[in-house]
Amino acid sequence: MDWMIEHWEELGVALSGLVSVASVITKLTPSPKDDEVLKQLLAWLSFLQPRGVSGMKLPLTPSMVPCTICSDPSECDC
Repeated sequence: MDWMIEHWEELGVALSGLVSVASVITKLTPSPKDDEVLKQLLAWLSFLQPRGVSGMKLPLTPSMVPCTICSDPSECDC
């Protein structure tokens, strides 16, 4: 646990890099199966998303994981 605390920044950078690469790969491939896997991964990682800060969203989150808080998810700014 101490190792994770000491290297939290590096782990965050590595994780965000992996998500970015996975997003690019899924955009380049025509298969919907990898899109679904990325959707599930982003939904699982959504706990890292800051709440109440507009403009800071994980890649593809608004279209892939609809907001359940706002009355109109298409205009969500959560």
